[in-house]
Amino acid sequence: MKKIVQLGAAVMLMICSWFYSGNTASVYAEEMLQTEDGIYYEITEQNTIRIIGAKSSLAEMQIPSEIDGIPVTQIGDYAFLDHTRLRSIVLPDSLQEIGNYAFLDCSRLESIQIPATLQNVGWGILSDTPWLTEQEEEYVIIGNQILIAYKGTSEHVVIPEGVRVIAGFTFEKNMTIQSVQLPDSLTSLNAYAFAGCRNLQTVQLPFGLQWIGDNAFFECKQLQQLTIPDSVTEIGERAFYQCTALQTVCLPNELREISSGLFYCCAALKEIQLPDSVESIAAMAFQNCTSLRSVVLSEHVYSIGQDAFANCDSLQQIVLKNANCILFQTETTFPVQAIVVSENSGSVKTYADSYQRAFVDLPVLYGDVDEDGNVMVEDAVLILTAYARSSAGLQSQLSDRQKIAADYNQDGSIQVEDAVSVLTYYARRSAGLED
Repeated sequence: MKKIVQLGAAVMLMICSWFYSGNTASVYAEEMLQTEDGIYYEITEQNTIRIIGAKSSLAEMQIPSEIDGIPVTQIGDYAFLDHTRLRSIVLPDSLQEIGNYAFLDCSRLESIQIPATLQNVGWGILSDTPWLTEQEEEYVIIGNQILIAYKGTSEHVVIPEGVRVIAGFTFEKNMTIQSVQLPDSLTSLNAYAFAGCRNLQTVQLPFGLQWIGDNAFFECKQLQQLTIPDSVTEIGERAFYQCTALQTVCLPNELREISSGLFYCCAALKEIQLPDSVESIAAMAFQNCTSLRSVVLSEHVYSIGQDAFANCDSLQQIVLKNANCILFQTETTFPVQAIVVSENSGSVKTYADSYQRAFVDLPVLYGDVDEDGNVMVEDAVLILTAYARSSAGLQSQLSDRQKIAADYNQDGSIQVEDAVSVLTYYARRSAGLED
């Protein structure tokens, strides 16, 4: 039977949950729902039950599969935080999700029955519990193939086939791991999964992976390259934050957003090819990528956030094919030395004028250095001359627009490789072959 209890000590639990997880709806309620045996809950917008706490005096607990005919599908964030008397709990077969730190500091919890129906978990759900401490398996797997802890000592980890989800903090600050092979069955790599694994050098991401969570590879300072499969449609904020050795990243073709701080302080990243699917570059996405030389943004990119390319000291050019892309109006959105390339009208040109950025009008025919409308041997000669002068410490004698055209491969620098590419292009065209 449903009871209504007044706020009191219970509301403090709700406030704690709100503070950490954002469950604001419960906080502002003047009343809270409770079962007869002292389990607190709320009804979600999906008309399901979320368990949000219980009386701290309970030593044993059995969560019902439904309350008043409504299925129990979630355990909320911090639901049983610091329930030091709780020794055992049985979770219902209806359960699908357990929130962040749900059983944190349940220092006597020795027995927990978790159903196979469980689809996802937050981070640290059983941290500091005797139950987790006593697990002897190398891989602690619960519910529907969710990996929540790794107790091995191997430098080269091969996660078992069948694992669907790697929970948050599973490998956090593991200083032993150097390589990880993920199973083909994996669909979700949750927040902070490998955060702080400073000796991690290689990761094989499987095709079928759909989600990479916030801070997933935070401060993995030895990680040098990564290929993200096309099955991934979303990468969380700061996923590669301070991966200072990261040089190359292959992004998935369906990615729509470069999230906030995604490549923050990736100091070794020299170039990156963004798929045409990308629509927005969030705040600080490439901030402090001090080796990044060139960026080309497709016509689908409609917004660039605050400090997106701040302190990219090696960035020579940024090409925006959408002349009306919305740019955050600050001095640090683009670095001072970068040449802005776009159409000579629209918001991009306005930004360049407002902040005194060098501007080159599109279209630019890459390789056509002499601007005669053709890519010829003469253009290759100009590229080689510019390269030679630059190597000797002299000015290239090319205009900003010519510098853009001379950078045939759009990597942010004029090199011999650009001249070779121009000559190859010319030879193939002269022979009647495809470009």
